[in-house]
Amino acid sequence: EALRLDSECKICFGQVADTLLLPCSHLVLCGWCANQMGVSKVTEFSPRMVQCPVCRTEVLDRIKVFR
Repeated sequence: EALRLDSECKICFGQVADTLLLPCSHLVLCGWCANQMGVSKVTEFSPRMVQCPVCRTEVLDRIKVFR
């Protein structure tokens, strides 16, 4: 039970957190929530800055984690 709670998405609490945010390395979002927040690789054409929901560091990229 504790392992499940530690690995669930901290936004929706319904999916497993599988998206590693860079550069802060927090693993707290599921893919759906990351998409809804607009988390993607930063380019010069990025419409807005996205912040990590834990530490508020600007997210520059993300990595899908397979467990």
